[in-house]
Amino acid sequence: MEATFDFLSSLVARGDTLLMAYMVEDNKRIDLPLDAFDGSPFLEAMQYLQQEWQSILAPATDVDAVHYKDMLVLLQKRIRQYETSISMHERMINQFSHWLRQMQNSPLTSPGRELFIRTYQRMIDLHRTHLARDRFNSYLVRNRLNQLSSAV
Repeated sequence: MEATFDFLSSLVARGDTLLMAYMVEDNKRIDLPLDAFDGSPFLEAMQYLQQEWQSILAPATDVDAVHYKDMLVLLQKRIRQYETSISMHERMINQFSHWLRQMQNSPLTSPGRELFIRTYQRMIDLHRTHLARDRFNSYLVRNRLNQLSSAV
């Protein structure tokens, strides 16, 4: 997947314009936000995320009681932060979707109308991407919290 994303981003880097990007997984099409392909390589960022996930999922090591309690508090705080972020992204998706529907149903035919429609759609796609990322990260942190809680 990283190699494919790198390839798409390299097309943008050389000046080509992507019209659409999607991937198919389990017979489901997932549209990818075109703004994500800005010419920068993906491999390094994906490797960083993989390291982060592996550290979150790694089995708990011997930790004294003080550090253990601190870790539990920090994980709970991180979960609340993800919940807040998820809620914000959902609200933004709803708001941009509302504006998009209004603009699509507008009798205006000016060039600005199409610009607004594209902008709203890009913002919806961007927030959907961030929403999926935050939901996944929240899931990982909850699993880590459950691992630590059950280790007692």
